[in-house]
Amino acid sequence: MFYEISIPNGEMPEPAEVAVSGVKILNGRDMEAGEFTFTLTQIDHGGREMEEGAHLIVSNAAKAAGEPAPFAFAPLSYDLDAFENAGDHDQDGKALFYYLVEEMIPADAEDHMKDGIIYCTDRYLVVVRLAYTGGNLTAEKEYYVYDGAIPDALKPVETPVQS
Repeated sequence: MFYEISIPNGEMPEPAEVAVSGVKILNGRDMEAGEFTFTLTQIDHGGREMEEGAHLIVSNAAKAAGEPAPFAFAPLSYDLDAFENAGDHDQDGKALFYYLVEEMIPADAEDHMKDGIIYCTDRYLVVVRLAYTGGNLTAEKEYYVYDGAIPDALKPVETPVQS
């Protein structure tokens, strides 16, 4: 999709950034730093992994048993080119970007369990909406539990190509 962009005073806007983060809680014993690993993968609106998209990996901080251990991915940065070349836009003209956050389960785990630890099989959808208004880029994010499909209300709308 192509959007015609007007750049006030010929000044390029500053990129917009979004930080994606989460927490892990381990009950029964203290959690060691780096014990759990999480991925952030960019997908398209059909749920397919995008080869050219973001693929980030992080691990948790150390925490006492039962306390939330935060993890955070490097901020996602969007410039005007990302807005213009986004494949999907919503009814308000905001560019849409989709990401999955998942806990990595060890390859030798059985039924997502290893050494008495049950690994989380939930996947979370992060939807980023990037807007370009008044010469500025702004980004907002929303988290959803992902069941294998992007809800219709979050999918892009068909908009005519502008020239």
